[in-house]
Amino acid sequence: MSGRIGIGVSISTDNIPSAFWKWLDDVKQKYPFHTMEVKNGEIQVVRVKTPVESVKAVENLKYGKISSDSAGDFLERTFIPRYSVERDEVILEQ
Repeated sequence: MSGRIGIGVSISTDNIPSAFWKWLDDVKQKYPFHTMEVKNGEIQVVRVKTPVESVKAVENLKYGKISSDSAGDFLERTFIPRYSVERDEVILEQ
């Protein structure tokens, strides 16, 4: 039987825990641009991007991608936030 073992629970938009808002505020401090994807009343993905000066930003990078547009080059990362009720914190699924 193949598949991923999930940790934590999906974050419902009906009852968003305060730990998620704290985590999102921390993300906003670190990354200037972010988007959130919601599907079926649950927060699925938070994507962030930060400007980079060159493609040297990929050195030692484990996850992410570099994209370019008319505003410049950006490092993009994707987070799948899940909530741990026991620890009252956001856990990031890989």
